[in-house]
Amino acid sequence: MRWGANMANVIEKPVEIDQLVLSSTGSPEKIEEIIQKNQGYIRSRTFKYGAGLSPTLREDLHSVALMAFYEAINTYRKEKGHFYPFADMVIRRRIIDELRRTSKNADVQVATLDEDTEEYGQSRPIQDASIDDYKRNMLQGLLAEEISQYSEELQEWGLSFDTLTAHSPKHAAVRSFCNDVVGEIMKNEDLLSIIKGKRYFPIKKIQEMTGIPRKKLERARIYVISVIIVLTGDYDLLAEYMPEAGMHHGRS
Repeated sequence: MRWGANMANVIEKPVEIDQLVLSSTGSPEKIEEIIQKNQGYIRSRTFKYGAGLSPTLREDLHSVALMAFYEAINTYRKEKGHFYPFADMVIRRRIIDELRRTSKNADVQVATLDEDTEEYGQSRPIQDASIDDYKRNMLQGLLAEEISQYSEELQEWGLSFDTLTAHSPKHAAVRSFCNDVVGEIMKNEDLLSIIKGKRYFPIKKIQEMTGIPRKKLERARIYVISVIIVLTGDYDLLAEYMPEAGMHHGRS
């Protein structure tokens, strides 16, 4: 199937693919069948991230997407929602990992570019630089997508970036306290369910769990909510801007 194929032609109905994936547990034959049926879907995901790359590098990304799709099949559970959005998340994360890895590893870049140099009529240093620029631009584009999505999710809470700036802790001790609160909430599935599902910050429950005075929790509320949105969503690049919070809850 050609690159960039229409998604409507390659995606099965959500409920059907969910059931198919769940029933494939422990069956290599069923897993292989799912992968073969979804080759067009996998390539369409690769095309989204590799449209500007050379054929060889694009195929490298396709291999990453293929392995990520296999990983998604093996780690999918019903509580994760529909399978395709979950697979999108896994593929996206693995491609980001690969872009970071290869942009930092000059030897890998040179090895993959050898085959394409003659085809594009460019010297290796020029092509090396252009590929590296493309990868940086791609990561910046993905970050811009995350920021846009994050802004929309903040609006569902009645928040904005200006609000976050005004309520972000200015001192290290306060920031550490807020991140401790985030860490405690991230360990509690019931609290997370309330916060994410009902768009509600249950201060009384958090106070009972942590013993922290209500006023301190109220002052930390906006910052804590903003961090939890990132750590529980598909915001891998944004999460890098809050390493302390990520460390508190163990995001990888």
